[in-house]
Amino acid sequence: MLSQIVDLGGFFFTSDFSYDPGSVEKRLKKDYVPSLLEELRLRMQALSPFEEESLEELLRRFAEDFSLGPSEVFHPLRVALTGKMRGPGLFELALVLGKEEVIGRIGRTLEMLKNSF
Repeated sequence: MLSQIVDLGGFFFTSDFSYDPGSVEKRLKKDYVPSLLEELRLRMQALSPFEEESLEELLRRFAEDFSLGPSEVFHPLRVALTGKMRGPGLFELALVLGKEEVIGRIGRTLEMLKNSF
């Protein structure tokens, strides 16, 4: 049971987590994702207050602004934050990680994508 904590939630304890290859392939290796993550990073930097309600509003409005379904925004962001397709609620996860960590993990994912294309 204790080993499952690291397997399922290791991303809470380090930002140097491994990306699940299947998650990267399915959720991040799409033409629109790098520009989506870059724009999300900019909007997150400007977000104040960084709270569940404002974060959800930002992400849903972002999807509408770019004519995307919510899942086309939420899933790539989840993989950027955790390296996995599944995990805790996205908004709660972002709040636990904090604004600076979320922005940093998006940047880390952008670097990974830049080096893998």
